[in-house]
Amino acid sequence: MKSIDLGSGIRPALLVLAVSAGLLLRADNINDFNAGTLPGWGTFDLTPVLNSLEIPGSYADYSFPADGHGGKAFRVSTPTLPSFLGDQAGPPRAFAFPKTAYSRFRVQADVLAWNNTNDQAFGFLFLASSIGPGTTDGYVLNYNVRGGDLQINTVTGEAPGNDAVAETHLPMDPSKHTYRWELSGYDGNLLARVFQFPDTQNPIGSVIGTDSSSTSGVIGLFNYDRADPPYLGTDSTFDNYVATAPAPGSLTPVVAFLSPVPGSTVTLAQPVISAAVLDRETVTDRSSFRLAIDGIPAPTGQLIRSDGVTAPNNPVPFQGVTLTYAPAVPLTAGQHQVQLVYADNRTSRFTNTWTFTAAYLTEPMAGTPGPSGFNVFVVQAPQDPQLPNLLASADAQLATNSTIPRLYVTNVVAPYINYDARAFAGTSSSIFGNDLPLPGQMDATTVRNWALRATAYLQLPAGVVTLGVKHDDGFRVTYGDLVLGEFDGGTGDHPFSFYVAKAGLYPLTLEWNQSGGSAYVDWYQSTPGAHDDTANEVLLNTYDGYRAYTWVISPPQLLSSTTLRGPLSPVANATYDEATLTFTVPLEGSGPTRFYRVSASGRGNVAEIRIVGANVLVRYLPAP
Repeated sequence: MKSIDLGSGIRPALLVLAVSAGLLLRADNINDFNAGTLPGWGTFDLTPVLNSLEIPGSYADYSFPADGHGGKAFRVSTPTLPSFLGDQAGPPRAFAFPKTAYSRFRVQADVLAWNNTNDQAFGFLFLASSIGPGTTDGYVLNYNVRGGDLQINTVTGEAPGNDAVAETHLPMDPSKHTYRWELSGYDGNLLARVFQFPDTQNPIGSVIGTDSSSTSGVIGLFNYDRADPPYLGTDSTFDNYVATAPAPGSLTPVVAFLSPVPGSTVTLAQPVISAAVLDRETVTDRSSFRLAIDGIPAPTGQLIRSDGVTAPNNPVPFQGVTLTYAPAVPLTAGQHQVQLVYADNRTSRFTNTWTFTAAYLTEPMAGTPGPSGFNVFVVQAPQDPQLPNLLASADAQLATNSTIPRLYVTNVVAPYINYDARAFAGTSSSIFGNDLPLPGQMDATTVRNWALRATAYLQLPAGVVTLGVKHDDGFRVTYGDLVLGEFDGGTGDHPFSFYVAKAGLYPLTLEWNQSGGSAYVDWYQSTPGAHDDTANEVLLNTYDGYRAYTWVISPPQLLSSTTLRGPLSPVANATYDEATLTFTVPLEGSGPTRFYRVSASGRGNVAEIRIVGANVLVRYLPAP
């Protein structure tokens, strides 16, 4: 949120919407929005502010679209502002709230959709008072679309505090999921949890904080434009709003963090299973914890209980217990269920059951590797407007039929991935040295809106493999549809590990997004105990890094059918001899008539087919 300049011609006393008078206290507020109304709710937006300046129109829309389940949802949106205003009225913003003041509270709402392109934030404005332009105090729990961050912030006079009370990186995607947000507070203790439908019992992420700047106020739904002028407006859709005032002493311990994250896919055969349970007004019984995987209890003696719950952006652990368990044997590929049972000091028992999927690299490419290196495809859009700092921007730019204008497009073969836009001016800044400018880079200042895709067949050993990417901005590394490592929305250095069941050549893809500011990407592997000069890291395809190849020549495949027109299918019992370029197929079971075809990379011909003893021999000669 931004502070606003009301200007000398505005009389603030006429604009402040005082909602403190006549508020209800400690009433429950429940609205599924199916009636298409906001009974007992108030709203605040820029409409009265701008109308008082004789600028006509409505600058917020509160509507009730279909929720997809036979009912209605609640949509809050704001339009662009007249360009002549600049930032004099501040950004477009809107707030809708039941007129009930809370000091203790628990509130939840479903988040169904939002504009994932505009630089907006949305969520709960809570314990809020003096609602009005430049006067609102309280807190926000909001999601920043551009950064992928969920945070709790203080608000004074509509301006956020310098430091977040609590913050975590938790990218959410409205095109793939809907979410339930839950927020609770008492005596300065604040907890927000996010759930991903259909699982509304096990959080995918949480933020925890303590602050007593505001002790009482209303709680509602809001959004605001985080961009600089020209503002593009806001748009977010909610459903099933529920706010209550829990009785003193009734808040029990709850799960704040689970690993693996519910509904996620893990790429390690023996992932660490963990659960962090936050103490509240009652506390956990440390001896009560039990854990089972796929219905098999984990040995109690192998469960590690640690005091405290560590939350992102908070240096001091919160009161609670963190339980960890490392499976003694590798898990099979596929879905697994974890069940956690614990009790509190009032003997109330709690159960959390969630699932995750284990997926590994199991089928290496057969064939002969081609030239060394990476296939690199780079596109850059015009510098204005600056594209959102999201991997979705890179996806859109790299798409075959992208509608995003292109400043340039280029394909190159690179020996390694160690790019930095500053290398164009001769600066080498990474720990690996010998940085390369971005392929196609034109100068040292045109550094916005890049997207890069690098593909290669990596020669990987069996076992746990650790790769990493140093990046500005986001990256994703994939093996087919399996995401091996990812960070969406910002700068960092992120190693990631995965399990390779069988050594061999595997096709991996790196995608990188650059929105603005610095621009670099390095793709490396971890080498424990070696290369101390580069923090035990080495670029792929350099020194003793894993070899990378631009393509693989696959061996030919023999197909057959009982009719000339097919359909053709692979011959399962055929063997291939690379020395003689010959397939051997047992005659037994092949039937009286059989037609054969060879499928192979490039051109070639079936040079000979004959019966020798109990086998059919098919010889294939590739074209020179």
